[in-house]
Amino acid sequence: MQINFYLSILNLKSFFSRSLSGLIVIVVVSMFTGCDNDDDDPKALTSYELSVELKQYESGQVLTSGNIQFEFDITNNGTSTIPSGSVLFASARINDVLFSFDLLSSDPTEITLPADLKPGETYSVNPGYLEGKTTLAYLGVTSADFCIVLWGVGEESVDNIDEKDTDPSNNEVCVTFGTYDFTTTYVNYTAGQVIKEGNVEMAFNLVNNSDLTFPAGTELMVSARIAGQLYSLDLTNANPTAVELTSAWAPGTTFSFNPGFLDGATTLFFLGQTSGDFCIVVWGVGDTSVGEGGTFPDDTDGSDNEVCVTFDPS
Repeated sequence: MQINFYLSILNLKSFFSRSLSGLIVIVVVSMFTGCDNDDDDPKALTSYELSVELKQYESGQVLTSGNIQFEFDITNNGTSTIPSGSVLFASARINDVLFSFDLLSSDPTEITLPADLKPGETYSVNPGYLEGKTTLAYLGVTSADFCIVLWGVGEESVDNIDEKDTDPSNNEVCVTFGTYDFTTTYVNYTAGQVIKEGNVEMAFNLVNNSDLTFPAGTELMVSARIAGQLYSLDLTNANPTAVELTSAWAPGTTFSFNPGFLDGATTLFFLGQTSGDFCIVVWGVGDTSVGEGGTFPDDTDGSDNEVCVTFDPS
């Protein structure tokens, strides 16, 4: 099976007709070429167990920047060999709408096996990728699920996964792509508060204003800004600190983190200052959220991603 990649300008009115109105979008897609094998007989297989996994993502992973890569693996978990020439049927799903891999129709895509797929073996398919933010803008949404659905062997498997596949629960894999907006506040202070003595408590709250649920393990990039200079939260270098979520972070909820405290006067003394701002800067999710020049390229409203207090003993 040969896969050709190309850049297309597609009028998607025909298959986005449920929710869209014939806009033009630029996407990168692929088409499968080759000849059908009229001799394959999927009915000869009384049962099988196939599963699908995305090569670059965990199932349920939340993406917030860049492209959505659709390359996936088909694994034969059963005891029967799927013979060479067998035609597997698969679809892409964006939210609740099914598409062919070239996004030109709602029909499933045919995948012809070039060799026997024996028990325990995996066959890889790469339909291409979509640019995440461009696709969301075209759909008019802030987040969407992007899935691969493996129907099975032969056309009769379409919409009937469980007819011959003994475990249909692993025949679909999805990731979510979305935009987000975070708001940062101090736990113990109001923004702009003046502290005249003692320690500066750096504990902060972060509110998830998006409709995304970020799973445990998601890394948020955070910096301290003291007297105008950016630091890691342990003040050992200028790089942001990756703060890992310990549990799922749902829309509208608050995540709290406490990096500790700083002695205000001593910290400013080492910086050659007598007064200055102590700030927490939350860039966003992952390394791509740290923009050049102090910008927030992935947050839809970067104006509330930094909170400061001023230490001034005078």
